[in-house]
Amino acid sequence: MVEEFIKILEAARESYRACNIMHTQVNLNHAKQLLPEIDDEEQLIAYHKLSIKALIWLFGHEEQNATAVLNHFEYLESINHAEELDYVHATSFYGFCELPLFEKGLKKFPKSIGLKKNLARYFEHHREYDKAQACLKEAMDQAPHDLDALMDSQIFYQREAESLAGKGYADINESNIKRLVEVSGETYQSRFQQELLASDMAKSALTEHEMNCHLALNFARRGEWQQAGETWSVLSAKEAHNNNSLLAFAELNNMSRRYKDTFTLLDNYEAPKIAESFSSLDDAISKWQEKSPTNRQHSRALYLKGVALKAEGNAEQAIALYDQALEITPINTQAILGKARAYFSLEKYEESFNLINEAYEEGLSNAVYFNEYAEIYFGLRDTQRLYQILNRLHQTEVVTARTAYLMGVALYGGGDHKNSVEWLTKSLENFGSHADLANALYYRALAHRAKYDFSEAIKDTQGLFQFYQEGSPNYLHTLLLMGDMAYQLNALDKAYDYFAAVNQHQPVNGIYKLYMQLLIHDGYDQNSQFGKPENISELSLESLIHEPEDAIDYLVNAKVYAIFNMTEEAIAAYIQVADMGYKPDVYYYSAFNTAYAAKKYAAVVELYHKILEIVPTAFNDVLSAKWAFALYKLERYEETVKAYEEILYNFPSISDDLDSTIKWAKIIAESHYQLGHYDEAVKYLGIVCSRKKQLSYQDLFDFEKYLTSRNDYDPFTLYSLLKTLEEDGAELSEEQQDKLKKLESKLLNELVSADF
Repeated sequence: MVEEFIKILEAARESYRACNIMHTQVNLNHAKQLLPEIDDEEQLIAYHKLSIKALIWLFGHEEQNATAVLNHFEYLESINHAEELDYVHATSFYGFCELPLFEKGLKKFPKSIGLKKNLARYFEHHREYDKAQACLKEAMDQAPHDLDALMDSQIFYQREAESLAGKGYADINESNIKRLVEVSGETYQSRFQQELLASDMAKSALTEHEMNCHLALNFARRGEWQQAGETWSVLSAKEAHNNNSLLAFAELNNMSRRYKDTFTLLDNYEAPKIAESFSSLDDAISKWQEKSPTNRQHSRALYLKGVALKAEGNAEQAIALYDQALEITPINTQAILGKARAYFSLEKYEESFNLINEAYEEGLSNAVYFNEYAEIYFGLRDTQRLYQILNRLHQTEVVTARTAYLMGVALYGGGDHKNSVEWLTKSLENFGSHADLANALYYRALAHRAKYDFSEAIKDTQGLFQFYQEGSPNYLHTLLLMGDMAYQLNALDKAYDYFAAVNQHQPVNGIYKLYMQLLIHDGYDQNSQFGKPENISELSLESLIHEPEDAIDYLVNAKVYAIFNMTEEAIAAYIQVADMGYKPDVYYYSAFNTAYAAKKYAAVVELYHKILEIVPTAFNDVLSAKWAFALYKLERYEETVKAYEEILYNFPSISDDLDSTIKWAKIIAESHYQLGHYDEAVKYLGIVCSRKKQLSYQDLFDFEKYLTSRNDYDPFTLYSLLKTLEEDGAELSEEQQDKLKKLESKLLNELVSADF
């Protein structure tokens, strides 16, 4: 018979495992018929345990089923074989149980989470809500990640609120208002709680301290941190806060960078202890109600202290606290992110990235995940990846002031200064904290400067002074920026005073020192109240910016090169300034004039065409004349002739300018001569001679040169020209003297042989 019972019981067990309801029930009913003949305790225990599981599975928590389950449990208890799970199964029928059963089970298994959750449901069923919450709080201290307990807690608070105020909170009275305020806070109904606190009933039922405690936490939960801080400030003692308020106040301290206040506030925040035993159930519940803080709160406190430690540069100590927090609440994305940030500050980037990904796997939202990566790339100054990650974030999430700021910085780093200004402006319209406002304003000033909008840049720079204490490093840096903007706007006396003022506190370096050297070179120190500082050396080639980054750097270098007559370098620097888009009409022209003055004619010709391409309106007679002359000096005579003809066509009024006409006609004549156009050469030289009041010897020499180059030149005309020069005292060359003698001899022979 025993063997048959064992066989039937095993079949029931297999059916149960296979989720076969019908076969499980049939086999257990068959086994029940054999019970009177079975005295094997082990098999009887197995039968009763399986029956309890099957009944709960098959019929749920109906009253008839409860009786059957409790009967099976009573047998197990009678033979002292009721284990923790059996107590949990039995007490899951909390509506049909008595408190002694819970007490007996908890005395045997004081750490049973299941028993405590069932006891909470028992108390909630009997509307003893405070005791129910005490049981759940104890359960969550043992298992902070137990979502069932957390959900039950919120559901019970909601039911208590309805019991206090009716459905839809339509029946609120003064006797319940104090508890209703507490419950609405526990259920995070911040707006409803705020309405309650504003009511006359609450003002008469609650003390001023109680009102302020609730209000401060309410403001914090709604993200209104300034109001929360103002409300907390009127509380006279730390004891006035409950644990949630303490944690929120510590978070506000961290946000306000008052890290020492965080340590003071949480200094005595100890871990809760789990009771190993108790004398009675009433004693246990009383201790659970009084116990503070909870494990979840303790984990939060460890995290907040870790944030403060990391902010003060103690990243390794912070990691130790984050690890403690994670031991209490393993699924804690905030603590994981805290560790990631601490490792990042220690420059352990791989560990940091791995932890962020771990947090994402543990349920971190997409928004927080992408925001965290954005902050890391911002910290690494990797503006390209920062831009990419923010683009992905903004595809699905609302743009915040912080992400707008980061996008502005990313675009600034990528050289898109126009869009950088737009994003930074967007962030400035929404930022709340002074630090964020100052940073956004600072980068917008730099972006304006980078696109050479110095008037807007100086406005933003002036706006920075409100955020910094006079004499602080940030204040002095802002003075340097003001000097830089003033220099670009040609307010050179003001620029010098800004730089000199900073130099009194700390030596200026880099481009700011070079600015001072240039200004001193130009004498701006002489009328300044600061005079010439002893630590600023004379301008020299060592002052140059050796790795210029932008057009302004190249421009300053160009000025230094020009001062030291390094024309090729100055030309190259001016061209670089214009190529980078900073006033190309001005600085291509500067390069052009520098090249012309230095007789770098090839560069003159090249720059002429570039100027006309970039700035067509720059075309004028002076510019064109220099270009034409450069062509002449490069012996590009055909182009020279065409250039002058083009100039004369475009600017006919030049023919009224006697000096220009003489000068240009002479160059055209020489160009024609070099091209073998001797008649044209003589023609233009004739124009020169006709415009002059008195011819020079060189004019006559040129006539001689042009005439002798013609095939049909008249030797007697040449003789007259040379003889006139000789008699006038001109110094003839040996070649010209030889020509004169030959022509005299020829003329004499012709006269002798002439037939009169």
